[in-house]
Amino acid sequence: MKKHMLIIIAAVLAVVLLGLTVLLVVPMLGNRTPSEGNDDYTTEFEETTTEYYTTVEEETTTEAATTVQLPPPVTIDGVVWRIAPALEFENVHQCCGMFMDGHWRVICPITGQLTGERYISGHGLGGGWLVYDPQLSLIGNSHLGDGYDFGIGLHPVDDFEQSVFAVLLDWRGESQTRDEIADSAHRWFESISNRTIMQQVDSTLRSPWDERSWGLLPEAFSGRYAIFENRQPISPWFDSLTRGTGNEIFAARQGNTWQFINQYGQAIIPTRFEHIRFIDQHTAFARHNGRYGILDITATAANF
Repeated sequence: MKKHMLIIIAAVLAVVLLGLTVLLVVPMLGNRTPSEGNDDYTTEFEETTTEYYTTVEEETTTEAATTVQLPPPVTIDGVVWRIAPALEFENVHQCCGMFMDGHWRVICPITGQLTGERYISGHGLGGGWLVYDPQLSLIGNSHLGDGYDFGIGLHPVDDFEQSVFAVLLDWRGESQTRDEIADSAHRWFESISNRTIMQQVDSTLRSPWDERSWGLLPEAFSGRYAIFENRQPISPWFDSLTRGTGNEIFAARQGNTWQFINQYGQAIIPTRFEHIRFIDQHTAFARHNGRYGILDITATAANF
C-alpha cells in the first residue's frame, strides 16, 4: 500500500514540475523571435568552439613559431637566401627524405637548424645507378639481379626494350606471364627514356663473377655524368649532377664548384657554390664562402 502511495505522489510532483516549467519558459520564448533563440544557441556554441580552437591554434602557432619562424629573405649579389649562408655544417646530405650533417644529425629543411634527432637507417644508401657506354652504345643499370637494389644490367640503346624483356623472361618466366613481363620491360623502357641522369662507363672492364654489379669493375665508372632524354645525352658531361623534385632544374659540379643549370647544361644562376643539395624544385642547401644557407632557386633565377 505504501509503495503505491509513493508512486502516486512522485507522479503528481512530476506533473506539477512540468506545469511550472511550461508557465515560466513559454512566455519567455514568446517574447523572442526564433532567430534570436537560434542566435543564442549559436553564439554559445561558437564561443565554446572559438575558445577551444583559438586555444589550439595559439598553441599550434606558438609551437610552429618556435620551430619554423623565419627571418625575411636576404638578397646578396642577386642570390636570394631564405636562410642566410651562416650555417656551420661540414656537409649536408640526404637519405630517405631527411637531411643530415656529416655526423648524421637531422637538419630541418625550413630553418636550417638541427632538430635534435639523429638519423638511424636500417639500410645503406640505394644503388642501381643508370649508366651509359658510348663506345658500345649500351645503356641501363649498373646492377644486375632481383633484390633490394633491383637492376637490369646494360642493353643496346636501339633494342633496349626487347633485350630487357629477354632478361626478365629468363628470371621470371616461371612466376609471371609473358604479358606481365612485357609490361615490366616496357615500363623500364619508358623510365630510361624519360629525362634522367646517367654516368658514363666502360662496360668492357668487367668481372664475370661479380654478378651483382653486372661485372663492372670500379675503374669502369668514369665519374662523368650527363642529362639524358630518349636514351641520348642532351647536356655536356659533368663531374657530378643532381636534381630537385622536377626535371627542369639541375645542379652540376665541374671541378670544385657547383652551379644551377637547365636540362641542356646552361647555367640559370651564374653564381658558383661550393656545394648544392636540393630540398625541392624551388629551394636548396647551398654552401657559399664556407657556410650553408637555404637558397630560393626561383627567386634567384629571376634576378639574372
